[in-house]
Amino acid sequence: MILSVRLQGEAALGLGDVSTAEERLHHTLSRARTVNLVEEELPALVGLAELRRRRGDLKAARELLDDVWEPAERGPFRLFHADAYNVLAQIERDAGDREAAIKAAMAAYRLAWCDGPPFAYHRGLQVAKAHLAALGVPEPAMLPFDESRYEPMPQVEIEPPGEEDADDQGL
Repeated sequence: MILSVRLQGEAALGLGDVSTAEERLHHTLSRARTVNLVEEELPALVGLAELRRRRGDLKAARELLDDVWEPAERGPFRLFHADAYNVLAQIERDAGDREAAIKAAMAAYRLAWCDGPPFAYHRGLQVAKAHLAALGVPEPAMLPFDESRYEPMPQVEIEPPGEEDADDQGL
């Protein structure tokens, strides 16, 4: 239920329905905090920060993002972390702080890079690239995906020959 409500809020935000977005994202945040569901709390905070930014309340947007940094760094929330830095980059651009915007966009880019394309967070990377381009800054040099850095996946047969016969016989 919490995921559904968050997705409704994000969809409303994307469609520009600010009142629905705010109500749904606040509901998500409240419920997620009640049951300590960090994986829903973080994107709700990012969505609410974006909502505040669109309304021109940059201070409130930054304050919402302040609740994101520590849990995002502590847990496996790299994509939400990248989204938060992308929102921060836009906040700083709106505020006219070029250096802070560059720093946030670079952080978003590095987080969204993951292991490098094709194993990257595409949307987060595209938004970070757009911020960097708008700021007139080149993209950071990142190592491309290197298959040799990872163990190959083991070859496993789901149903080896003969097993289905044993199942049929009740063994």
